[in-house]
Amino acid sequence: MSQTIPPLPPREDLLKIAQAAIANAGDLLADARTLAEAGSFPRAHALAALACEELGKEHQCLRALWLPPAPKAFWDGFTRHTDKLSHTQTQFMLRSDEPLRSPDLFNSRVHELTRLAHQRKLRGLYVDYADGALQLPRHVTEQEAWRLIHLAQEQLDRERAEWDQQVQKAQWLCQFSPRGRLIWVMFIFWAMYTYPDKMMPALRDGTCSAALVALLPEFDHVFRESLASSDSHA
Repeated sequence: MSQTIPPLPPREDLLKIAQAAIANAGDLLADARTLAEAGSFPRAHALAALACEELGKEHQCLRALWLPPAPKAFWDGFTRHTDKLSHTQTQFMLRSDEPLRSPDLFNSRVHELTRLAHQRKLRGLYVDYADGALQLPRHVTEQEAWRLIHLAQEQLDRERAEWDQQVQKAQWLCQFSPRGRLIWVMFIFWAMYTYPDKMMPALRDGTCSAALVALLPEFDHVFRESLASSDSHA
């Protein structure tokens, strides 16, 4: 018997979910700090990881405002821990000292960091057994807990500060047709993979919008040529 997939929430509910997720992330971090101050570092780390997941949930909802996915894709991402963790791991990576050589290498590194973050979250909660050895919550260290608490708090502060801007951006994109929004996404992917030497540093230093504007005329030319080629082969 197939499971019924609920529809995508309406836009006003997506905004409410995103706002509630941000608020809950703050509550989880407050509890994580309390636990860390009491010396319960594994559980503090786990709560900080859950706060990161809530920030990922907020990001998914804001993106769904202007680029609505299929209901199954939305709910899969909404409930899958690693999908939600990947957002904050992406932000952590952008603010790290690791080199950003190409989109593929960047995505591969984010995927690996997300997998490790999920594993460490579970390690702080459960006893496990692997390779002939016990895996215990106390293996999550004080340093790990405080590092994640601070990183998550910094990201939460940014999400709060940029809330109005992100909502306005989503509403601005909503004025375009679904085809127009899809072309916008295509443009971003084209820019990232055609000019990684320009776009990867721009992602890190906050000049991504300016870099995209500079590349727009070239993309317009390439896109029109592609359309003309498709028409000629039709």
